[in-house]
Parts: sequence; structure tokens; C-alpha cells
Amino acid sequence: MTGADGAPLRAALHAPRTRLDLPAGFPPAVLAEAGEAARAPHLPGHQDATGLPMFTIDPPDSTDLDQAMYLERRPHGYRVHYAVADVAAFVRPGGALDTEAHRRVTTLYFPDGRIPLHPPVLSEGAASLLPGETRPAALWRIDLDTEGRTVATELRRALVRSRAKLDHAGVQRRIDAGSAEEPLALLRTIGLLREQQETARGGISLDVPEQEIVERDGGYGLAYRAPVAAEGWNAQISLLTGMAAAGIMRDSGTGILRTLPVAPDGAVARLRRSADALRIDWPHHVAYAAVVRSLDPARSSHAAFLQECTTLLRGAGYSVFTHGDLPTPAVHAAVAALYTHCTAPLRRLVDRYAAELCLAATAGQEPPEWVLRALDALPKEMAEGTRRANTVERECVDLVEAALLGDRTGPAGPSTRTSSTSRTTTPPWAPSASRTRRSSPGSSPAPRSRWASGSGSAWPGRTSARRRCSSCPPERPGPGARLGHRARPEVRDDRLVPISYDHVLGRGPRTDSVPGKVSCVSDLAIAPTADRPRQIVAAARALLEAEGPEALTMRRLADRVGVKAPSLYKHFPDKSSVVAALAAEMLRETAGVLTAAEAAAPGSFSALATAYRTYALAHPHLYLLTMGRALPAGGAADAAAAPLYRAAGGDEDRARAAWAFAHGMVVLELNGRFPPGADLSAAWEAGIAAFTPTPAG
Repeated sequence: MTGADGAPLRAALHAPRTRLDLPAGFPPAVLAEAGEAARAPHLPGHQDATGLPMFTIDPPDSTDLDQAMYLERRPHGYRVHYAVADVAAFVRPGGALDTEAHRRVTTLYFPDGRIPLHPPVLSEGAASLLPGETRPAALWRIDLDTEGRTVATELRRALVRSRAKLDHAGVQRRIDAGSAEEPLALLRTIGLLREQQETARGGISLDVPEQEIVERDGGYGLAYRAPVAAEGWNAQISLLTGMAAAGIMRDSGTGILRTLPVAPDGAVARLRRSADALRIDWPHHVAYAAVVRSLDPARSSHAAFLQECTTLLRGAGYSVFTHGDLPTPAVHAAVAALYTHCTAPLRRLVDRYAAELCLAATAGQEPPEWVLRALDALPKEMAEGTRRANTVERECVDLVEAALLGDRTGPAGPSTRTSSTSRTTTPPWAPSASRTRRSSPGSSPAPRSRWASGSGSAWPGRTSARRRCSSCPPERPGPGARLGHRARPEVRDDRLVPISYDHVLGRGPRTDSVPGKVSCVSDLAIAPTADRPRQIVAAARALLEAEGPEALTMRRLADRVGVKAPSLYKHFPDKSSVVAALAAEMLRETAGVLTAAEAAAPGSFSALATAYRTYALAHPHLYLLTMGRALPAGGAADAAAAPLYRAAGGDEDRARAAWAFAHGMVVLELNGRFPPGADLSAAWEAGIAAFTPTPAG
């Protein structure tokens, strides 16, 4: 692409700085305090962990390095050491530096520079996890089992020293060539396992090409870049840490979560129209998740559709809770779990507070008073900072587009109308404002354009995650994020079946009342009163999975739905009937999981047992509550049993015995009945072997 003339455009890019009253530099008092903090950071009880040969993975020219990692294999799984810059060691609560950080909230990225959250002497110097330098950090140690599930988490303040600064492309080349040493090679192993866990718990990630404003020969151009797989694996480590932090906050009773409500009704219907307009094959019987996983972001039409998917994830924000009273919603709908931002403190204000809450909780202490005083104001501050960052991005992209298209007035470019009410959608290869403007519902402030350089100059922004619009957290609030959205497998037939949790929320197909006719629930005109039972079941599911069975009362359920308690009894006579609806839903989902496992490995008890266990551990409250009662016969129950029956060669007794083994193992594991350190993977393997036929001969 021919670059726009650099000189006038550079001048225009300074206009938003003035109009938005963005800071031109740091006040002298802030710089003085930062310089003193860089020389003498506050290091209370930081343990020496410099022996860990950690490494960072960032864009080549980045110097504000928030995270470093070291990965190792253990006898029964893996261990993730994840260091996050300890910004609190440099920022005195209530001081000039702290006050300025609250004014800025996030680092702002421009094509020709950035406005950092903290002075460069800290963000690119004393607080950055630069290679060869000893730095204070919040050091996470997260143990995973052989399937990538978290089994233990520890957090402490420590001094760390990175050994190497790597970039995504280089990491990908080493792993593909087989030349990566084990700590780096394990990034792929653990990343893939975590992606499988993401799928099992109901999350999904979309690879969306990143838009870049590229500096070339004194001018600017626009380009798109498809992410490499290593970016997604790296993002999974950040996501793992954010989920671990949210769990610590939940257990301690005080925290700040990154939340996202479920997609509104009608969103998937609009997305289906976009798919049709862009000629994306999306049969009505295929769930949203399956379509997403089939897309190739390197193909233009697929990339355009992935961009449209970001519209499903609007409304992300931050929610504070105290005294154990989780907010509503508490779960991040795209992550499909409790989640918080805690891995980018050099560039995002909230991460420093999340780290301090977790450090206090793991030390058995009350949160610092300065943290508690600031909590209530943080959601509003972060919302304003995110809005400002999005405005900067949007205006910069518009300016570059206008410059590039300035001499092209008249000719019409290719465009596609995706619905009767939406604007046209121009394919991503065309530099159109309608295509490059994107909402930023998720990670702050993502999604956003990436500022890059083709001539060796530094890229002031950076990302180590695929574009995850509000879903998973990019490792940086800056450019690049990875889109995620909940979706669960379903088994469909030619008869009317109850609407599942995901269908109520506008995600996936359902069977209509006409035999053989399949349609998306979002396409149906359902009156509020007719839709209420599905809303109640959806709310019950969300309440159960977020807070456990004790929270599932008719009064709490009514509050969540937004009606008075007596209104519930018009649709469900008692709590047990709600649980029965949840049980039917769980059976349908289990049937889908087992059917998918059977398709991948026909006749394999091992594949079925792994899928069954993974689903149950991903939904512990749902499993224990619904499996502790009589289940509805026929229909979904038969569909769930069918793969096991076929794997048993039609031997009904053997199939029942195999299910009893799997169910018993899951219940014992969920209830913590196995002794500490028990090798559960070995126990599962032994049980699976007992039900696997010995080959003849």
C-alpha cells in the first residue's frame, strides 16, 4: 500500500492530543518521585528467585515488559512460573506518581509515539522485566495436571531476572523447527492444553487479523497481519493467571473482576446474516463455536466475518465486590469463568490493585488500606480510560484512512451489506473506515489497531495475544486482543427439545416446533412471557456456576431475572423443577461432548472418559447438583449414553459399569476425597484399561 505523506499527517496526528487534553509529559514532581523510586524501590520481603531462567515474549522493539515466564514439566503435569512486574514497589500510595497514574489510567498508543501510564524511567527501565536485570515481581506458580487443569496456585513477591527477550515470530520458528529448549517448547504443549480446557468450559477464541498502521519511508500505510499460533499460546498463560487471580479474590471475599454479560438476544441472528452476506457456510444445525473454529483468518471473507464477531462482546467492564458478595454478572461470558486483569501493571492501572489484593490474600492478610480506599472508584476510572484510548485509536485510524483515500474520491470499492439495518461491510483488504472501526467491549483498550514500523523504528504499542475482543485479556491493553465467546455442543434431532442455556443467550441453533425445521432462537419472535422459562433457566445456570448450589434459591433467582419471587412460580412450581431443567440441559451438553469425542476417536473408552471428566470438572456445581438426583429418562439421556454403549460393543452391562466408574471418579475428585498427591491420571488410566477390550490373538 502506498503510504500517506508523512509530514502533514504527523501534524494531524497531534490534534487529538490537544483536543482530548492529553498530557504532553510528566510533571516535574512525578519525574522526581519516579527517579527516586527507580534508585530505591520498596522491597518488603521479596524472596530471591533469580535462579529461575525466565524469558519474555514481546514484539521485537518493546521495552516495557510486564511478564516473564519459565515452564517446566513435572511427574504428573506441568508448572508455570509467571512473573508480573511489581509496580507497587515503585509507586507510593497517594504520592505524585500514584496521582498521575490515576489521571492517565492506561498507556495511550499513537502511530508516532505513546503516552505512557508511568514515566519511562520505570515503565521501560527499573520496573520493566528487561533481560539480565534483577527486578521485583509478583511471582505466580501455577501447577497443572497432565490435561492442563489448575491443581495448585501460589503467589509471592520475589526478585527475578529474565535471561532472554524473545518475540512471537522467533518463538514460532524455533518451536516449528524443533530447536526450542524444553521450557520454550512447553509453551506449545501447555498452550494447546489450555485451549482445550477453554473449549471444555464453554469459552472460544477467534483469530482476528490485526490491523497495523505501518510507517514506511516517512509516510504511513494500513496493513493486516494474521497472528501466529505462539501468540495464542502466550495469551493462554496470561489468561490462566487472570483466572487464578480471580479465584483467589473470590475465596478471600474482596476483589475487582473483569466481567462481560452474555450476548443479547438477536446478536447471533445478525451474525448469521453477516455470514450469509460474506458467503460463510453456516448450516443451521451447526453451533456458533463449530463455525468459528473452522475459519481461517488468512482468508479475506473469514477475516471480515471474524471482525463482525466482535459485536457479540459488548458491555465488558470492571466490577468490585466485598464481603464475598460477587457482582452480577460475575463471570466473563467469553472466558466462561471468573477472570480479572492482573498481568499488565506497567500499562493498565487496575492490574496493580488486583496484584495487591491477591498478594494479601495468599499471605493471609487483609488488603492494604490504600487498596480498599481506591476500589470503589476504579471501575469508573477504568471505563473512562478505556473510552479515551478507544477514541485515540479511532481518530488515528480515521486520519490515516482519510490520507490514504484522499486522492481516490469517486471510485466505488467492494462492499457487502450484512443486514437491513447495519452499515455496509467492506472486506479487510480495503482501507475503509467502516471496516477498521471496531468496538472495544473487552480488554482495555482492545480491540485496537497496532502501530508498526517497516523501517526499524520502535512500535510504541504491543501485544502478545491474538485479538481477543473482551474475551481474554490481552497481555497488553494496547493493540491486539483475542476474541472469545461461550458456546457449548448440542445434539439435535427432528423433534422439539428444551432450549439450552446457550440458546437463550442467542448462541446456536434450536429445533423449532415444526418437525425437521431448524432455526436460530434469535430469529424467532418470542413474546417476553413465552421466553421467561428460558430466561429463568439461563439465570439459574449462571447463578449456580458462579456461586454454587447454596446460592440457587428462588429469591436469588428472582432477583437475577429481575422479577418478584412469586412470578417464578408461574413457570416453575419449586426449586426442584428448576434443577430438573438444569439436569436436562446438562445431559444435552454431555451428549454433545461425548458425541464429539466419539467422532474424533471412534470406539475409544479413553477419549470418552477424558471428555466426560473434562466437562464435569469444568462445571462442578452443575454436575454435582444435577447428578445427585433422578435424571429424566429418554431423549438427551439416551443420546448421552449412546457413545458409551457403542464403545462397549452394545454390551449394556459393560457400558453401565464404565459409566459408574467414570461418575464415581468424578464425584470423588470434585469432593476432594482423594489424598493429597494422589496420581488421579494413573487411576483413570487403570480404570479405562479395565474396560478396554483386549485385541484378539
